[in-house]
Amino acid sequence: MNAEPGGAARLAGVLLALATVVFVWGSFAERSGHDDVAKSHGTANTEQAGNGESPAQHAAETGNAKTVTESSGESEYRPLGVNLESTPLVLAAGALSLLLAALVVFRPNRVTLVAVVVVGVGFALLEVVEVVHQANRNRTGLLILALTAALLHMAAAVFAARALSGDAGRVNAVPAA
Repeated sequence: MNAEPGGAARLAGVLLALATVVFVWGSFAERSGHDDVAKSHGTANTEQAGNGESPAQHAAETGNAKTVTESSGESEYRPLGVNLESTPLVLAAGALSLLLAALVVFRPNRVTLVAVVVVGVGFALLEVVEVVHQANRNRTGLLILALTAALLHMAAAVFAARALSGDAGRVNAVPAA
C-alpha cells in the first residue's frame, strides 16, 4: 500500500481530532459519574474543614498528597498535586490537540508530525492507565471510551510517523535518470 505522505499526515490529523473528541467525552462522562456517586453518598462528601473546603480539596491545594480519596472510597492519582482530570486541564489539552490536528491536516511539516507522534504516544499511555483504572472499577462504558481514545491516539502517532518516514524517503531519494 503506497499512500502519499500528505495523505498519511491528513489521516493522522483526522485521527488525532477524533481521539481528542473521545478523550474529552470520556473525561466529562467520568466526571458526571463522580457527581452521581457523590450525590448518592451525601454526607461522605459534605464533611468539610473549618475553612469551608473538604479534606480532599485542602490536600490538593497544599500539594502534599499524591492521592486523594474519591467519594466512592477509592483513590485518584495526582502527580505533584495536579488533578489530571480537572475541567480546565482537559479543555486546554483538548484545544491544543485540536489545534495540532488542524495544523497537521492543513499545513503538515516535520515539526507538527513529530508533535503528533509525541502527543499520540503520550495520550495513549495515559489512556491505557485509564483503561486499567476503569477495569478495576468495573465501569465498562468508560473503559471502552478510554480504550477507543488510546487506539485512536496510537493510530494518529503511527500515521504521523509514516508521513515522516515518507518525507525522509523523498528527501534522500536519488532522482531516476
